[in-house]
Amino acid sequence: MASVHVQVRPAPGRLTDRVPAQGWFVVSAVFHYLGPAFAVLLFAQVDVLGVAWLRIATAGLVLAVLGGFSLSAVRRANARAIQRHSAALAAGESGAIRRLQYASLARDAGRAGGLTALGLACAWALAEPVAAMDRSTGLGLTLVALGCALSAAIGGAIRSAGRGPRLRWLGAGALVGLLAAALR
Repeated sequence: MASVHVQVRPAPGRLTDRVPAQGWFVVSAVFHYLGPAFAVLLFAQVDVLGVAWLRIATAGLVLAVLGGFSLSAVRRANARAIQRHSAALAAGESGAIRRLQYASLARDAGRAGGLTALGLACAWALAEPVAAMDRSTGLGLTLVALGCALSAAIGGAIRSAGRGPRLRWLGAGALVGLLAAALR
């Protein structure tokens, strides 16, 4: 059997190892004390809905950044696991393949659970400003959020499809789906 070779780039060093505990305290202070202070200062310049929009946009950016970092971390962990079990994979052990698959699913579920918990925490923190909005502003903000989510999903699908026949099939599937939705 041919050997399996997976190249894993070494991490340049974990951020938690490079930053001392005092640094994390400073970051925590910035987010917990200066963030609301800036929001209070913003009330003099921006109305309540503007501050709510800024809070929602910031939460979305934080989730997007953490989602990208966590996806990279899961991919690196999966690549390291494959490299550790390369001999078993080369031997064709079905148990090794099954264990790798289950471990990969568990890592992805942990990532999804963590991001979901973070999203729910952001939603809880933003519930009061959003509830204070009038109906048309809330609808507009909902449409903007849905548009952003849809554009991110489309961008991810296009990047995943790449070029060539896969991209053409993606386009054909999207057109058929739009046609089916329009004919309903």
